[in-house]
Amino acid sequence: MRSGIIKLLGVLTLVGALHSWLGMLWPGLDAFLKGENDFLAKLFNPLSIYYENTPLGGWLWATVMATSALIVLLSIMLAGRAVVRYLDNSRAPMSVLKTTVSIAFETDDLSVAVVNREQLIHANRPVTAYHMTSSVSSKGARIDADSLLVRSETTEAGALAHRILNSGTEQEREIVEVFDKPLPTNWFATYLPNKLVYVLRRMFPRSIVRRTSSIRQIGEYNAEIALIQLTALTHPTNNATIEIRFPEASAPKMKHIEAFMITENLADPVVIRERLPRSPGLRVFYATATSILPEGKLRVTWWNKKLKKRLREARRA
Repeated sequence: MRSGIIKLLGVLTLVGALHSWLGMLWPGLDAFLKGENDFLAKLFNPLSIYYENTPLGGWLWATVMATSALIVLLSIMLAGRAVVRYLDNSRAPMSVLKTTVSIAFETDDLSVAVVNREQLIHANRPVTAYHMTSSVSSKGARIDADSLLVRSETTEAGALAHRILNSGTEQEREIVEVFDKPLPTNWFATYLPNKLVYVLRRMFPRSIVRRTSSIRQIGEYNAEIALIQLTALTHPTNNATIEIRFPEASAPKMKHIEAFMITENLADPVVIRERLPRSPGLRVFYATATSILPEGKLRVTWWNKKLKKRLREARRA
């Protein structure tokens, strides 16, 4: 009973307040509805005769109109910037619809790892080659250049004919996939939002390319602190995932893994999740991002405390 009375009083108070505000604004609204001559000049003048009995209403009306005009102007500017940014991304040579980078360890001491990359890409103009790099930064780490595998395919055509240029040092490889024919394009997919193209990807079996690659890295991820990151270039990378498949014996604890979305000098935390492995004896952690902004990075860092402790115990034994 008491709550019902309180609600009724609240409604009556609100109605009274609205009636008071409408009373102050009514002269201007009445002039508008009657279509009087020069009513606009008088309407926006707080000192006009419309408001001689409600002077506060004149200033309130002017404030409401000025605020509304400012909101409309800002909305137009933001919409214009969004359109320009959208068209700029549509004109990118290639749209990255999805990228998954995963690490699979071949040894329990994490010294040998295979880095796999899977992408869904769409060419917005005829593309004849695709460039990527693979690098290591840990002391003594190296890349097994002969382990490189690359495959590009479409649902309609299957595997695309290509040749691979694989050059560089043991610490950094430059890889160029040269296609025998330019990648197919689709103008409709080019100007649709990338998120929508990804959802409707089955509608573009000829032009959306699934690209996979793998390469073996030695001594890169068994340091005290290890990291892997996925970097966007001058255009966004969408639906990004970093996945790490640890041997259970050496897998770090969840609290020893961190992920960040890095944009310029800002680092925003990203949630680390764990999924059930397809094979026993593994722990699989991953981080995802709907979009990585231009020149941004999705980075995963972990501390190999469990591994280092196990190795120290093994040396003492």
